[in-house]
Amino acid sequence: MAPLAGRPEATSPDEYAHLGTLHWRYAQAAADDPERQRLRDQLINGYLRVAGNIARRFTGRGEPLEDLVQVAIIGLIHAVDRFEPARGADFLSFAVPTITGEIRSYFRDHSSSTRIPRRLQAVHIAIRRTLAELPSNSGGRRDPARSLTGWACQSRK
Repeated sequence: MAPLAGRPEATSPDEYAHLGTLHWRYAQAAADDPERQRLRDQLINGYLRVAGNIARRFTGRGEPLEDLVQVAIIGLIHAVDRFEPARGADFLSFAVPTITGEIRSYFRDHSSSTRIPRRLQAVHIAIRRTLAELPSNSGGRRDPARSLTGWACQSRK
């Protein structure tokens, strides 16, 4: 069955089977071995599609897809660095929760825990605009109370 237009193809664990030996070689390489960095880069590049697919699941929540993909890649890097193939687990079953957790942490860190009503957001924007115009209207002196009173009268009309 062909994938739908505009939608990423589903990933299967079999398409990443060739990266299994790289995990073992990466885990056994010494920290100062230049081969280790090359293996790490290959692993990260090999799983980039997984990170992109996970990031797409979080679109439509107020953050650009590019930012979500970057955060997902950071999660992928953490997963590659912390994965221990000797434990016997599959990498994807370790990486998916790690990447997802990184994206959720990003949302937690970059979103407000309280929802501000639209009316208050509009008032805030109007106040900022008014304060920006004040120096030109009052010869350099700011009198926020007078300007806001004028704005309030205009907004009720």
